[in-house]
Amino acid sequence: MLLSYLLQFFALFVVRYSRLFINLFARARYQPAPRPKHPNYGSNNVICYIPSVNCSGINFQKTVQSAILTGCRTVYISTIQSATENAHAVCDSFRTRVCILADEERPNKRMQVSGVEEEERIKLILCLDDHVWMEDPAEFLADTIAPFENPVIGGVAVGKKVECLRTASGVPCHLLNLLGCFYLLRHNWELCASNTLDGGVFVISGRAACFRAEILTDHEFMTAFLSEYFAQPFFGQQIGPLHADDDNFVTRWLIGKGWKIKFQHTRYACIITSLGVDGPHKWLQQCIRWSRTTIRSNLTSLSNMKVWFTYPWTTVTVYIPALCNYALLIDPCLLWLSWQAAVDIGASPCFALLVLVAWMLVTKVIKIYPHLHAYPEDIWLLPVQFGFGYLHSLIKLYSTLTFWKLGWGSRPDQNTDINGITLHG
Repeated sequence: MLLSYLLQFFALFVVRYSRLFINLFARARYQPAPRPKHPNYGSNNVICYIPSVNCSGINFQKTVQSAILTGCRTVYISTIQSATENAHAVCDSFRTRVCILADEERPNKRMQVSGVEEEERIKLILCLDDHVWMEDPAEFLADTIAPFENPVIGGVAVGKKVECLRTASGVPCHLLNLLGCFYLLRHNWELCASNTLDGGVFVISGRAACFRAEILTDHEFMTAFLSEYFAQPFFGQQIGPLHADDDNFVTRWLIGKGWKIKFQHTRYACIITSLGVDGPHKWLQQCIRWSRTTIRSNLTSLSNMKVWFTYPWTTVTVYIPALCNYALLIDPCLLWLSWQAAVDIGASPCFALLVLVAWMLVTKVIKIYPHLHAYPEDIWLLPVQFGFGYLHSLIKLYSTLTFWKLGWGSRPDQNTDINGITLHG
């Protein structure tokens, strides 16, 4: 069994960690697009679009204020009739720069985004969620739109970080907030790596992104955007139209139409958001929705051969692993194989296990190191992150078994499938 156990261990080890080594190399080589000396686009060529369902709260106020301070030509707030009073209460002081669009009582983000209309001189559209803001809004736009100097760039994703809430003594206020910090740090790291290697991204996050106006105002795009259905791979039935998964649709649309995507992550091209502060139920619902969205979108992407040929590295190391990489299954298998291999070659199995566990812990810290560097006192909370990583395998499994549930979970919304059956997330 000597070769058998060793070969099995090394094969699984390579599958588990080969992409980490390559991504480390790519992450080190990541370069954002520089600001041009003579830009073709300025703030006067950009409008900002913020869809919201309640238009209230301190985070919404910070979003509107940040959007104004970016210098965009106009800020549009798309909301529903019942929230217009809240919107006007927040935006009264910005009336000359803010336009409030009220739609019917349908809290559907896709319908809200469909209010974007083509305007003369407007070349770019900045889309923001209603709970994001910037550290330095005045500098945000210049860095964010810099990649559009390349005429093949159709969309720009920006860096994201979570507002880290601390007590007076420096201890995190909420463990879920800490997990949120780690979650977006991992996203930034993976996007930097994949975008460097082949220009791919797993998604242009709907929290904050910028697109060419000709894309979002295109009739063909908007028709498809509002009528997307997901074909169930095993039952031969379509479900939808989808209300969630909007950012994944836009990402796939850009790829399908031959546009390139840039992940722009700089000090200024970065938004701040709140996450993990609304209790465990909402956090769990968000995790399930994100996981279901990933499953549906990745299956759709993998059915398009253009994705395989255009972004081979992103396909093999992002789209596919997101569907089948279960740490709760793979890590115990690695530990068991290392023990068996050590026994067969006469080495100390305890020492082999200790080395492997140390290696695993180190690799789980690489992507979240920036947070630990800023808050070294959080090192003692790492077991929470490790434990959640394994718990997420169960969340992923549950999401896979319930991928047809389309609701947002954390946002008032509903979906009806092709037969008119209401599905709740």
